[in-house]
Amino acid sequence: MYYPSPSSTAAAVAAAIAATVGVVLFSRAIFLRRLRSIPGPNYNFFLGAVEALTSNEPSFAQQRHLVLRDLHERYGPVFKIVLPLGRGAMLCYSKLDDVASAFKDSEVHPSRPNTSSSPFPRGMLALPTGPTWRAHRSAALPALSTKALKHYHPSIVAFADQMCDMLETRTSTTADVDVYQPLTGATLQIISSIGFGVDLGVLDEVLKSPLMTTGGALLDGQVAMLTVPHPVVKVIRALPRALMPESQRRMMEAIDVFSAQARALYSKMHADAKLKRVLSGDACSPVASEEAKSLLEALAHAELPYTEAIDTIMTLLVAGHETTANTLSWTLLLLAQHQDKQALALEEINRVCPPGEPLTFDQLSRLAYVRGCFFEALRLYSTVPNVGRTVKADTRVGAYVAPSGSTLVYSIACAARDPTVFDDAAAFDPTRHGKAADGHAWAPFGPQGPRKCLGYRLADAEGIAFLSTVIRRFHVHLPSAGAPEPVAYTDATCGPKHTGLQLRLTPRAVVQDQHVASPAC
Repeated sequence: MYYPSPSSTAAAVAAAIAATVGVVLFSRAIFLRRLRSIPGPNYNFFLGAVEALTSNEPSFAQQRHLVLRDLHERYGPVFKIVLPLGRGAMLCYSKLDDVASAFKDSEVHPSRPNTSSSPFPRGMLALPTGPTWRAHRSAALPALSTKALKHYHPSIVAFADQMCDMLETRTSTTADVDVYQPLTGATLQIISSIGFGVDLGVLDEVLKSPLMTTGGALLDGQVAMLTVPHPVVKVIRALPRALMPESQRRMMEAIDVFSAQARALYSKMHADAKLKRVLSGDACSPVASEEAKSLLEALAHAELPYTEAIDTIMTLLVAGHETTANTLSWTLLLLAQHQDKQALALEEINRVCPPGEPLTFDQLSRLAYVRGCFFEALRLYSTVPNVGRTVKADTRVGAYVAPSGSTLVYSIACAARDPTVFDDAAAFDPTRHGKAADGHAWAPFGPQGPRKCLGYRLADAEGIAFLSTVIRRFHVHLPSAGAPEPVAYTDATCGPKHTGLQLRLTPRAVVQDQHVASPAC
């Protein structure tokens, strides 16, 4: 029997490696050649355009919305960003018409980019469009339906009032208060209640709660790996915690905080669902998810395995609370800058829901101007600056062909300020939004299609309810001179995460008392 010598085996392995490297490099050269006609920043064959994106201010990692806006101004409505070897390229579009049909085609573009490095690989955002993804979506949709939102509404208003109580207490001791942290805590409390069906007590000790840091840690951990090759990401996340980079260690710890609570709840809900089937005499059919009072319960009723259910819940948790808190923060800042528009918003709120009466779910649809304020802030400060899809087959998108392996990006933040679409695009004008606020020219929740944001109805209802509650209770002013300037920071979402948002809040009761006592009245 013939046994190859160690030297011949090593030579064969080296030859195989060399052949593989040669194929990879040749494929890279062909791929880049096909992108030559598309404008974009200079790039290196191996490192791509990383140097161009990281060597200037603002930083792509910290203020991506500004970088994309600058690149669109420089190169036009379409440009490319070549990524490091093994990551392909991003083709960025600012015109919705160019990408609308591509985003609807879930067969050619079945998944979002960078999902192989997602910490939630079995969640809805990471799963490619297919049977498993459809099962998740079908199970979750009833928990985000209009009927469900009507059920959640009293809790949303109650949490908004609880947050306002906290802010009112703070206004008694300081002129300016940070509204960003309380808003983040309140929206986290809401999505936790909807997601897990329990009160996690975030608002009780908003600054001390470990849950307050989890959303940011989860996003920071994912963003830190954006330009790292997927195999390296997997190796890093397989390391012992002590050897992980800080961003990945904090992300894993954040996952632990929620998953421990969710596992116990899910096990109970799963057992309850089985008991209901037995009692109904049909042990095989799943319990209707319409009966569920939370996303976790809906997924349990649909018989989804815990490992899949928790990834979807964690995905919605991260995507659902910080985005709304960001937009509410920017809305309050804009209303503080435009007192006339704040007065119009208050006038509409009092007309629809007289002072002293609770705001009902059915009244939300009549608050057109308040909704316009919320969506105008979402336009000027797009909380999700861009969304992407992986191109699985060569596809003509607009004037160019997107080669297989590239990432198609819709630049929401740039489309939202397109002067060819919006008159006086930099101005704050709530009247520009009708009922179809995410119309054909601008898609804040992503282009129409099966992968559009699942929770857009919740964001709408929650945003209007919160904004109405705050405006009813406070007159919002700009902060005192010398207060820290809010800076829009972008990891996966755009918010004043490192600076907070200082505003001066005067309780309306105090405003009214002063008005009555004024001799001029």
